[in-house]
Amino acid sequence: MIEKFFNAEHYARQLGGGLSTDETTLEHYQRVGEGQGLCPGPDFDPVSFKITRPDLAARGDLLSVFARLRRDEPSLTAPTMAELFPDIPVDPSHCHYEPGTDLVSHDRCDAEQAKAFATADEFVLPTNKGAYKFHAPPADLLLERLANDAPLSLMRYPHGFWTCLTLINRVRQILSQHLPEGLLAPDELTNAVIRLCRERMAGVLLVRTVFIEGFLTEVEKDLHAPLPEDVLCGVSFKGYPTLDRRLFIIPGQGPHNDRLCAEITNTFSKHFSPDNSLIDGATPKRWAISGSLRGIAEALKSRPVIVIGPPWFSSLGRRLGLMCYAHVAIASKGTFGVRRTLLARALAAARAALRTGGRRPVMLFQCGGSLAAWLIRRLHAAEPGVFYWDFGQALTAWHLDEAFYDFPWMKVYKSAMIQNNGLEGMYRELAGPHYEQWLGARVQNDG
Repeated sequence: MIEKFFNAEHYARQLGGGLSTDETTLEHYQRVGEGQGLCPGPDFDPVSFKITRPDLAARGDLLSVFARLRRDEPSLTAPTMAELFPDIPVDPSHCHYEPGTDLVSHDRCDAEQAKAFATADEFVLPTNKGAYKFHAPPADLLLERLANDAPLSLMRYPHGFWTCLTLINRVRQILSQHLPEGLLAPDELTNAVIRLCRERMAGVLLVRTVFIEGFLTEVEKDLHAPLPEDVLCGVSFKGYPTLDRRLFIIPGQGPHNDRLCAEITNTFSKHFSPDNSLIDGATPKRWAISGSLRGIAEALKSRPVIVIGPPWFSSLGRRLGLMCYAHVAIASKGTFGVRRTLLARALAAARAALRTGGRRPVMLFQCGGSLAAWLIRRLHAAEPGVFYWDFGQALTAWHLDEAFYDFPWMKVYKSAMIQNNGLEGMYRELAGPHYEQWLGARVQNDG
């Protein structure tokens, strides 16, 4: 009877696309998944059922209990979290914009000014725990390691990750106040909150990525695990670097005067200490804007390069002039739900590159910062002899002609990226006689 409500594909997405044992997905759900608040299928939520029927919670094996009840009462349903809690506020915004804020005009700079991002910099975030320092190193840091063939990895937790984690913390706290104390275990509560956020924000971009059961609980556990010395950790609270060196996206916005910034800072400080060595998570974009990425691209020509990214990155090897290039393509949505499958594909590509016996390969990531961090931690543990670099959207400097990309930072720095990385010739060739019209149209749209 329970098989009617168990969907192996639906459940596997919450595990990242696979199991690490020989047991079936149903056996895994019964042994582990239900206790973590994972859903066996789209028609049964064990947490919402537990909340509505706390008298049955102590019995365990809620899926079997529900199946038996349905047999006697076919109209019985388990409500969704959104149906149970329609009034809990869910706000996925990165920031609170002031009316009339025009960031494109405020932040735009010319190509010469943008070269300032090539130099070393440091940012300080004062908190009650102490002052956190974020270093923005020059690209020489990577170039020197490449020259010595000494692997160094860079992973990042970008602003979208902290927004999502902050939202989950806020909703978790509110939801806890609606529930009897001790009814839900921590993982049950977290996965229920993730479902509530996803159901309430249907259609929002963040929902298609991070808000999947199981993922953020795994990432939070990763955050408490120490990193090897040859893995740099980047953190950022806004989507791109700015010449005024502010930490958050809106000028003047910060923990001292903005509730959301204070919440994000508090979330971040729970996972890091002021003693941690941290990199500015926007550093790869600094290199793309200043033109430093051009030097890194030149240095990559003599070694194997693997990119984890969207389908159109199949042409990146040709655009960069790489001699040994492999592309592990990801889908436009659902990637977080097949992360273990993606991990296996990336690991196979890394090992194939290592077997060439030449210089150590470099694996570049453009698949979302939190997913890249999840992958890099596991890839580095399995094959530490590879350079793992999460460059994220900085790689799109070579794909500005792709219509999918219309991010705010590109509106600010597109022209500087083209000029400083010497890409005008490539884009003129791609656009042909329509280059000026293409560039002009994009500039007009940017404004």
